[in-house]
Amino acid sequence: MTDAGEALEGAVEQFLDRREREPRLSPEQFAAEHPEAGPRLLSALHAAMRVLDTFSDGTPAQPAQIGPYRVVREIGRGGMGVVYEVEHDGVRLAMKRLHAPWLGDRHTRERFAREARALQRVRHPGIVRIVDVGEADEQPFLVLELVDGRSLAEQAAMPWRDAATLVQRVAEALADVHRAGLCHRDLKPANVLLRDDGSPVLVDFGLVHDDRDVTLTGTGDLVGTPRYLAPEQVDASRADARTDVFALGLLLAELLNGRPVREESDWQHLRTRVPRGERPAFGPQVPTSIVRIVHTALARAPRRRFADAAGMAAELERALAGKPLTARPPGPLLRSWDWLVLHPRQSGVLATAVVTLAIGGAVAWRHHTEQRQHEQAQASFQRGVEAWLRQDVAVAREAATDGLDHWRAHDGAALLLALCSSDPATATLPDTAREPSLRLALQSRQQGRWVEASDAMATACRLDPGCALGHVLLAEVAGHAGNFGAAADALAAAARIMPDSAVVLEQLGQARLRAKDVDGAVAALQRASQLEPDNWRLHHRLARALYANDAAAGLREIDRAKELLGSDRSSSWLEVRTVEASLLDKAGRTAE
Repeated sequence: MTDAGEALEGAVEQFLDRREREPRLSPEQFAAEHPEAGPRLLSALHAAMRVLDTFSDGTPAQPAQIGPYRVVREIGRGGMGVVYEVEHDGVRLAMKRLHAPWLGDRHTRERFAREARALQRVRHPGIVRIVDVGEADEQPFLVLELVDGRSLAEQAAMPWRDAATLVQRVAEALADVHRAGLCHRDLKPANVLLRDDGSPVLVDFGLVHDDRDVTLTGTGDLVGTPRYLAPEQVDASRADARTDVFALGLLLAELLNGRPVREESDWQHLRTRVPRGERPAFGPQVPTSIVRIVHTALARAPRRRFADAAGMAAELERALAGKPLTARPPGPLLRSWDWLVLHPRQSGVLATAVVTLAIGGAVAWRHHTEQRQHEQAQASFQRGVEAWLRQDVAVAREAATDGLDHWRAHDGAALLLALCSSDPATATLPDTAREPSLRLALQSRQQGRWVEASDAMATACRLDPGCALGHVLLAEVAGHAGNFGAAADALAAAARIMPDSAVVLEQLGQARLRAKDVDGAVAALQRASQLEPDNWRLHHRLARALYANDAAAGLREIDRAKELLGSDRSSSWLEVRTVEASLLDKAGRTAE
């Protein structure tokens, strides 16, 4: 199949998609927007209109039977074909079938056959499964598993961890496609369906590119949905696995922000924008690691992206586990260089390019330095929060001072330093919009007016939801006010910001116990004991939490606590033995 034929078919599909949203769009208008397609495009568009007219007058009727399959209902249709829900031997399936007027089009039939070949080569739970390939009344069809769920095109903005987990699962499925030597080339939210259990399924392999098929090699083409095209697809360069990585980056950004990175959807508006690449911005709730992954996936030059979907899936796994990333997105200097290489006629004289690179290098270095300083300040601050929770004021004060040395404007570190002073209510607080509520909260806290302190601290947390210390303080004062549910919610927010902090999770487990949420307490304490497996106190507290529901598991935790204490016979040993006695009684082993 030639690239020109496939590009023409892709343009026809774009026209049909736009016609659904813009009924007055004429073939002549669309062809005028795509002069690069040549005179053949207008003829193809008029042919497509004739196909639409054929199906708009009520004929043909929905068939009752196609081969051995009973047709249940029509799921959807387009200019090229129709999708039915069918039934065979009591099993519900989906069937894709070409419209009759396209049967004589060699390119369309080849695309249909290529989708079947691709799906037969890939076996993964995240890839729609092919069941049968056949022909009835000289019309070819594909029978696929029926994924009866909504697509990601209907998905609103998601919390960053949910979005990253979902895209990681899509990337893992796409990795199998890449390992098979295939490239999807049309990855977009509408082509990712969600099963009932929330797991994603990648569908529509009609534009798949096969590296092993010599009839499909050569230069690239303008196929795919304009809103989700990679720059190399616009430049007519060869598409490969990194093209799908770019689409994964757009998908993740859309799930994080709740809107497409490119608001425009037609080729005319995107003609100048797409080749520049993308660098979307995100709110403060999205971690730096996730932003770095998106920007790496959306690098303008394919060589600066992840090599394939498996590489991006592995990096997302590291980010979700709180581990350091291995890849870094290109900075201003590299992005400028890539643009100059790809656009030599527009780069100006060499001197201008050198100045641009020099300025870009200076900006990149400054940005890198500031980012590193802020990350160091954040690490020191979180270490200080953990020390403060362990009532080690000296270490907390040292960590807060270290954080401010790295980043003078770090509000959390300034607040922590104030808390470590002899009178937090009168200490210097960060000069931000939340200062009045913070000062009132700290004054009320000092005076033991817990309800007032809880209300003021809740206001401060709403103004700065990314400060873990604010949520920890809210939990403290809410607990003193007797509002244990609010205390648990506040510590849960702190744990989302510091997911690998055993002491925050320990506090969360204690708060959930006081709020009578036994299952939640057990989950938090189990995670804490996994992070610090040699901390006897965590096993001891987990055993106490397990008392209500699983005395046997509680006894196993007590055994681990005793093992860690060893020969110690202090008050700690007495605490452990007391809980052990209660658990033995609960388990019916009264004599022991």
